[in-house]
Parts: sequence; structure tokens; C-alpha cells
Amino acid sequence: LVGFPVHFSGSFLLEHRFGLSRLSVGGWLKREGKRLAVSALLGALLMEGLYALLRLTPHHWPLWATVGWVVFSVVMARVFPTILLPIFYKTSPVADDALVRRLLELCQRAGLSALGVFRFDLGAETRKANAALAGLGKTRRVLLSDTLLADFTPEEIEGVLAHELAHHRFHHITKLLLMSAAGSWIAFTLTDLVGQHWVQTLGLEGLADIAGFPNGRRPGDDVVDISLRAVMGVLYPDAGVPAGCAPQGNLPFTDGALVNDGMFDDAFPYLRTPLPGAGN
Repeated sequence: LVGFPVHFSGSFLLEHRFGLSRLSVGGWLKREGKRLAVSALLGALLMEGLYALLRLTPHHWPLWATVGWVVFSVVMARVFPTILLPIFYKTSPVADDALVRRLLELCQRAGLSALGVFRFDLGAETRKANAALAGLGKTRRVLLSDTLLADFTPEEIEGVLAHELAHHRFHHITKLLLMSAAGSWIAFTLTDLVGQHWVQTLGLEGLADIAGFPNGRRPGDDVVDISLRAVMGVLYPDAGVPAGCAPQGNLPFTDGALVNDGMFDDAFPYLRTPLPGAGN
């Protein structure tokens, strides 16, 4: 939410100012909603994996988390053209056989293999053109935007693709992956060192204690109480709990935190030590 105005300005207002974007506000919001949904799903999987490593390898998790991040990056690169890209853009093989032969021969001269040349429909949202050599192994393919195919000559398209092939020919992708791995290991290691201090300060059982996510403590939440009682009132009507009743201290089916046991602090993390039993 904090970065939304800047993102909206850069990816919508600025694009329209220079006549690049073809999206309406509704179309932009739809595209961003898809991106947010995919990011949230992948982020949730990464977070689950991280907490699993924290529990299973509490002393060596920075190393294994780095290995996991590298594996995740490689898998994402492999499935990008076949799974991720089609979520946002329709893809299909390029029908121009002469252009396909020309581009595949360029790949061969660069010492790179590609199973084919595919177009993706970028023109519905922008006037910009793009090309890429995407995927790994059996999924590696040349990708050309429909705007590139429509507005550029075969010679120009070949020149654009040659630029992309140079990144692969000189192993820029591999180098970026190694840099990412090194940066990730440093970040995880620093988190582990600093986290040991916060574990003691917040009274957590360890970094894997879910009570430390996201800010170290869960205050009493009336909404959770109401939700629990509404559900339990439906599932157990004989328990005498009216569905959707307001929270009261003497009613069952609560989250166990009826009141906050301390005032908020003035400094990060603002919330105090986790409630007893929160680590479970």
C-alpha cells in the first residue's frame, strides 16, 4: 500500500503520458490483480518452506534456505514460458516459417538451442515491443511480442533477439543467479544473527516460533472471537452459543486472548512479549 502511488504513477500514468500504455484503469487493475495473486501464492509457498527449514535445521537454515532459493529460481525460469507467461498473455507459435528459420539459425550460430519461436500478445496493453530467449532445457524458446512482429522488419527483429542471446552467450543469467545466491546467504545469515537477539527479547521459543511472525505478538482480536463463535454456534447448536454473538469474557470458543495484557511500546516492534502458549 505504501508503494502503490509510486507504482501506479510509474506503470500507468507515466506510460500513458508517453503514449505507450493501452490499458484503462480497470485493465491495469486486472493485470495487477493477477500479478498480486501469483506473487501471493508463490510468497506463501516460500514462507512455508522457510519456516519448515527453521524447524528442521535451526542451526544451518541459512545455507539450506540459500539452496532452496537457487532451486526455486531455476524452477521458475524453467516453467516461465509454459506456465507463468500464459497466465498474463496468450502465446502461440509464430506462423512466418522464414522468420522462424532465420531466428533459429541465429540461435545455433550463438551456440544456443531453442525448441521454437513463439509470439505473445502484448499489444492489448502496450505499444512497446519485446523479445526474449526464455526457459531452460526442453522449455527454452524464443519469445516475440506481437508488437515486435507487427512493427519491425525481420532484420530488426533479428537484431533485437541477438541482444537477448548475448546475455545467455556470456552467461549473464548464471552470473546474476550466483550473485543472488551470495546475497541471499548473506541476508539469511544476518537474519539468523540478529534474530537470536529478538528471540530472547520477545520471549519466543526460536526463529521458527510462529508467534514471531509478523511482529512478535498477537493482541486480543474481537473479530477472531466473533468468527469462532459464529462457526461453533453453527457446528454445535446445543452448546448455547448464539451464532455471531458479541465477545464476552465468560463465553467459550475464543482465541484465548480476551484482552491485551500490556500497553503498546514506543519503539519497534511496538508489541510486547507473546502471550503464554502463543508458540504452540
